[in-house]
Amino acid sequence: MSKITYVYNQKTCQYERARLSVREVITYLIGLVSVSFIFFVGLIFLYNYLVESDTEKALRAENAAIEQYKPVLEEKLAAIQGTLSKLDEQDQALYTQLFNAEQPAREKHEALFPKDKVLLASASEFKVFLEQLENKSKDINAESAAIQHDLHISDAGMALLLAAPSRSPIDGLTADHLASGFGDRVNPFHKGTYHHEGIDLAMPRGTAVLATGNGTVVSIKRSELQAGYGNYIEINNGNGFVTRFTHLEEIVVRIGQKIEKGAIIGTVGNSGGSVAPHLHYEILVKGKQVNPVLYMIEGFDPDQYSSMLQKSKQQNQSLD
Repeated sequence: MSKITYVYNQKTCQYERARLSVREVITYLIGLVSVSFIFFVGLIFLYNYLVESDTEKALRAENAAIEQYKPVLEEKLAAIQGTLSKLDEQDQALYTQLFNAEQPAREKHEALFPKDKVLLASASEFKVFLEQLENKSKDINAESAAIQHDLHISDAGMALLLAAPSRSPIDGLTADHLASGFGDRVNPFHKGTYHHEGIDLAMPRGTAVLATGNGTVVSIKRSELQAGYGNYIEINNGNGFVTRFTHLEEIVVRIGQKIEKGAIIGTVGNSGGSVAPHLHYEILVKGKQVNPVLYMIEGFDPDQYSSMLQKSKQQNQSLD
């Protein structure tokens, strides 16, 4: 039985039952709510700690399965890395076979995934690794098959590849020397748009101009007119390829002369319809002009060639 407290009321001269103050009531209620909250939180914690949800069960099973496959993935990664190294060797062999030269230095294939990342991967990251590994495996197999095929080129195919004018017409060429590319450009004389059928390589007057492929000189023209190609040379490289070198200053070959790739055929000039010393270089395939940059693959590393290709797409004013 709870104890009842009485207090003496001097006004009524009687003992009356004691009443709680508002402050005491509030304090009591706060204490009651606090105890209830702590008790409720404790129940939730115990439930989460002791009872495993369906999602947690599924994740636990998935992680256990992934742990079993990690050694298999490591083994596959090691095998693919070995294949990548072999591809680098095959690539060098193909380049040597085609161009009889050492391939320009470039970055080797890098590892797909660092081993520590694979071992510490979460379930979601591991799934991504598996998908990327599958896609990369397909790409590598396709690349390997292509190189293996190219390493056994027929005599006719090799003749076609060797005929292609694959080197730069000027030594030491960079993207900075490419003044204007192939395609629609602004004419420097009448300022209208026209189709520029080659590329303009801005170089000092007298710079050596080189044959870009083996062939025979089939046309030479010298002109004093300040219009057209000026002094130019055409070389038949065979298999439908013809190369044209225009606005020359000097010509040091003759019609009918057999020319080897890299031989000096003339010098850069400013003859014909030209506003500055440069070489206008064209490649014709079966009588039709094509973008020469697409064939200038020899002697450039991937970054240099990419810069050259991007520069050739800029629509600016040509020099002729």
